[in-house]
Amino acid sequence: TDAVTSYHEATVLDPHDPDALLGSADSEYASDMKKEAYNSFETGIRQHPKDARFPLHYASALLKEGEIGDTNLQLRAAALLKSAVSLDPSSADAHYQLGEIDLKEGRTTDALLEYRKAAKLDPRNPKTHFGLSKVYRKLGRVEEAS
Repeated sequence: TDAVTSYHEATVLDPHDPDALLGSADSEYASDMKKEAYNSFETGIRQHPKDARFPLHYASALLKEGEIGDTNLQLRAAALLKSAVSLDPSSADAHYQLGEIDLKEGRTTDALLEYRKAAKLDPRNPKTHFGLSKVYRKLGRVEEAS
């Protein structure tokens, strides 16, 4: 696609630009070039080990694939999200996605903690509040779920 081509050209012009590499990985994934995208995410993690966006975006891609039910993908995604949170504790999206994984795995207390962190960091995000509602219902706290 045009986006993939443009980002590839940008990475050739400046191979050390994290934005170009991340854009390349994201556009590859969006263009169903998953193997190439995963390689680009891995390259980004190696070249920019302090940039939380690479493990976060990579985990998001894996979780989309993991919806099919691949436990290994979910485990890898969880590890990447934990890495993203350690690099950037203010990442509401990483906390939200960790909450989603915890909830799927039946760890409701952990899910509640992650959703609360996400809600504190991004109080206007409706998906986080929906996640909190799901956890409260599972915990039998129906009043708080509303």
